[in-house]
Amino acid sequence: MDSVSQSETHIPILLTKIEYEELAARLDDLLDIVGEENHLLSPLLHFVGTLIKNYEDEHVPRLTEL
Repeated sequence: MDSVSQSETHIPILLTKIEYEELAARLDDLLDIVGEENHLLSPLLHFVGTLIKNYEDEHVPRLTEL
């Protein structure tokens, strides 16, 4: 298990709405830079994506099927 996965599993990180919005903007920048999984910044991209997903799971209502 790599250190990013361990951090995601064991350290809860709580974001404010402003931090979430800033991270979402940075994620777009990272996607433009990284582009592929073997890039050195790929673990950072994954970590930021996980933070955003965790925030959305907690704070963004899910669409329900009709």
